[in-house]
Formats: sequence, C-alpha cells, structure tokens
Amino acid sequence: MANDIISNNNSTGLIFTYHTTLSDADLGINEINSTIYNNINGNTLYARVTNSNDCFDICQVNLQVSTTSFTPGYLEELEHCDDDAVIDGLHVFDLTQTSLLFISQFPTGQNLSVHYFRNLNDATLEINEITNQSTYVNETAFSQTLFVRVESDDNGDCFGIGPHLLLTVHPRPEFEVDNSAIYCLDNNPITLTTYNPKGTYTYEWIDQNGNLVSNLPYATVVSGGSYTVIGTSNLGCESFPLMFNVVESAVANIESDDVTIVELSNNNSITINNDNNNLGIGDYEFALDNMNGPYQDEPYFDNVGAGTHTIYVNDKNLCGIAELEVFILGFPKFFTPNNDGNNDTWQVKGIGNDFTNASIVSIFDRYGKLIKQLSAKNGYWNGTFNGQLLVSSDYWFIAELVEINGNIKTYRGHFSLVR
Repeated sequence: MANDIISNNNSTGLIFTYHTTLSDADLGINEINSTIYNNINGNTLYARVTNSNDCFDICQVNLQVSTTSFTPGYLEELEHCDDDAVIDGLHVFDLTQTSLLFISQFPTGQNLSVHYFRNLNDATLEINEITNQSTYVNETAFSQTLFVRVESDDNGDCFGIGPHLLLTVHPRPEFEVDNSAIYCLDNNPITLTTYNPKGTYTYEWIDQNGNLVSNLPYATVVSGGSYTVIGTSNLGCESFPLMFNVVESAVANIESDDVTIVELSNNNSITINNDNNNLGIGDYEFALDNMNGPYQDEPYFDNVGAGTHTIYVNDKNLCGIAELEVFILGFPKFFTPNNDGNNDTWQVKGIGNDFTNASIVSIFDRYGKLIKQLSAKNGYWNGTFNGQLLVSSDYWFIAELVEINGNIKTYRGHFSLVR
C-alpha cells in the first residue's frame, strides 16, 4: 500500500526497498521485510525507490498505528419486539444505532469506520458486507450475532474484529380465546377467559366502546358485544388483539297471543307466531307435550288431538325452555264404556280458561230425549241412564260454552256409543 502512495499509484517498473536508517537506504543495505514489520523498532522507515536505469531516490515513511482492539467479551445488543404482521422472529434493525458505541470503545481522534458482517470469515476478508445497515432484517429468527469490523480509514489494514453485536427479537405474546360466547339476558354474568398462554403476561380487556373491562386473564361481562383482549409480556411486547364476540340470547317469552289454534276440524293444528321475533332474541326450536323433545325448527304442529297440550320453546343457545299450556276444543266421535280404561267416558275436551264453569253440555238420544246434562269443563257421561246401561247407538249433544266476557258459543254434533 505504501508503494502506491510513494509512487502516486505509478509503481510499474520500480523497485522498492525499506530501511531503518537513511544511510542504509542510501547504501542499499540491511533491507527489512516490508510484508511483515513490527513497529517496535520504530515508526520511521526510509524507502529506496530504484528505476530500470539503477537511478534511485529516497523518501521517509512515517508509520501511524490506530488502536482498534475490542475488550474481550464486549457486546452490544439491539432489541425489538416481534411486532410486525407475522410472528416469525424477524424484524428490521438499524445497525447504525450502535456504530458510535463501537467507535467510542477506542481512543478519540482516530478516523474509524464500522462495518458489519454475518460471520468471521466475511469480516476477515471484507466480503459480503451488510450494506443496508439502516434496514437490515435479521436472518436467524429471534437471535442473531453479527461480526463487527472497526478499521481505520487512514490505514485499512489496522482493524478490530469480533462477534460484538447481538440482534434480539423478543417473541410476541401468544394465547387463545374462544371466538364467541352466549350471554343470556337473565342478569347472570358470564366469564370470558384466555387459555394456553406461551408465557406470563398481563392483560387488558376492552369493550366495543373502548372502555377497560378487566386487567386479568379473564373478564366478567353482563352484556353482549365485541370484547378485545391484548396480552403484554414483561418485556413490553404486545400480542395481536384477539376479539371475543358475545351474543345475547334469552329464554322465550311465549303467551297465548303468540299462538294460533285450528280446532274442531279434521286436522287440528297449533302455530307459534315468531315472525317479528315476538318470542325474544334467541334462536328457538319447538316441541309439543314433551320437554325432552324431539324439537323441531318449524313452529307448527298438525293432526293435534283435542284436549290440553303444552308447547315447549327451547333456546338453542341454552338460555332455557319456556312453556305454554294451550287447549284444543274437541268433541269425541265415539266412546266405549266397557271399563277397559280406554275411552270409557264421553266428555268435552280442551275447555280452556277462556270459558267459565257455567258452560254445559246436553246429551240426547235419537228421539230427542234428554239423557244427560253435564258441566262442559269437568263433567262426563259413562253411557248410562238412571243407572241402566244404554245400548250402542248414536247420540246428539248441544254444548253451550260461556266465555269470560259472557258471550255464549253453541256447538251441536253427534257421537257413537260402542259396546
């Protein structure tokens, strides 16, 4: 390198020798090894430059030593949380943030520069240098050590090299929550919780209005809506926001006005009306006469026998089962009074609370003779007249049913006594 400086980069055809004294250079004796020279013998040398005509000249060479060796074990660290869009342990680092720290390890007044490499071989040979110092992305997830080369810009052969820069990416907190829950409108709170955390974190639960709900691993809520939880590690790294959707539901509120009944027909039916969600905000299914089901989505039952029935409305979100007793008015077509326990009496079925106890039924034989008069609500006929069994035949009835408001509904028909 000194050859080029002395010859102003025009050393072709010149012979260079170096000597420790001016007289040795003048005489061309005691040449030193210019490839490896220890300045312990002095910082001043004399160069003898000879051309092809054996003409020579002598110049003085002053050696300047830059101190660039690091303290053993010295390490700087750049840290980031893994806070980009992907949890991968990679992050953008600005390596220049540490350059002045490295230079400050050496005596001031030196013209030093800092260079970064992936391994010792590259740093030694000065190849594959990391040139994007301000936007370098670590190539080993979560932790990578770079080799630092500090050299003098006055004498590039003098440098210090070592694994002195640690790039650390702290992991983003990870845990799980259920995607949704059901809140039943019964004033009983529900608990939203985190689980399977990959570390020890603090938490913040925020509702959809931005209000802090809880700073625990769980949150107790009493209303529906969207809740967001963020976990933070002891290093200040934040998790992705995880959303918890709470759906409100409720047990049904069913009343007689919600039910349409077709009775006194060949196909009695019950229809539950929920066109305007008048039963409530839940997701409902329906069963008839059995709380255990089977349940169906269709709010309609046909071929329903006369009598008292119970409608069960189950909230699919498990908020509860509502029930309503309904009555389908009917007059049996026959009865068999043979004491076998089946159809042994004849009576009006399905007399509900819309009718008073003043409702009566009169039964006649085919000749119009009054055989029996009974209460429509709780009376029955066992097929006798004055204690005598009547024969199998057709009989007629007139039912006068008195409504709560005093109106009287009259029904006429006939039925068979079968023995």
